[in-house]
Amino acid sequence: MILKFRYYDKVTNSFVYSEKFSKIAPDGNSYDLQSLVGFFEKARYYSSYEKVDQWTGETDKNGRDIYQRDILKLDGWNGVQQVVFLEGAFCLGFPNGEFSGDIHYIHHAGVEQATVIGNTYQDEKLFGLN
Repeated sequence: MILKFRYYDKVTNSFVYSEKFSKIAPDGNSYDLQSLVGFFEKARYYSSYEKVDQWTGETDKNGRDIYQRDILKLDGWNGVQQVVFLEGAFCLGFPNGEFSGDIHYIHHAGVEQATVIGNTYQDEKLFGLN
């Protein structure tokens, strides 16, 4: 499994993305924790641990990586959904963060359904929050 993270830098109003963390430690059986810790230390300085987003392992129908707190438009669904992490799993959520559906609906019946249209840091207006 590959781990990827991002955090939102409020100074530059942009995301900082981690490198891909995979099993690259010298023993070949664990993650390169030194690099991972370095990324989180930067995130703590520029943001907060609450605001570090993990890649879901999924992409939208345009090939764009889907991260926690992204806002998605799903074909055939009313409104928009955000990607939330609840009870140990990524899922789709309403603007208030409550569960609205399984993350795997983005590929329902083998058909790509989702398009990333924003994120909760820069696009609150998509949820009518601004």
